[in-house]
Amino acid sequence: MKPIPVTAKLAVAPQPKLEDFQEFRWQGFTTIVNNRPDGEDPAQPGSAAEAEAARAAGLGYVHIPVTTMGMTEQDARLLKETSRAGARPRRRALPERCALLLSLGSVRGSRFAF
Repeated sequence: MKPIPVTAKLAVAPQPKLEDFQEFRWQGFTTIVNNRPDGEDPAQPGSAAEAEAARAAGLGYVHIPVTTMGMTEQDARLLKETSRAGARPRRRALPERCALLLSLGSVRGSRFAF
């Protein structure tokens, strides 16, 4: 799977398979940030399985489940804190969700410094 760079520290991609997580590590990513709520898509493995796959691949894992109608300023803040912790987040949710979280942070005065 080829991630799409958004910034130097943030990339987006469609739903990965669990076996993709090791490849992400080889590509230099350090953290998986999952924006998809559990159960949204019956084909998705779910956050517990993804957290385990990330751990097995030597990656950090953060679950910030959001929907386009339910994003909060706290969700945007958590994404910002994850990036400030020195992680190179790998945003695995739909690119639109990532863009909306980044916009929410900007509108609320919490500009992201990626």
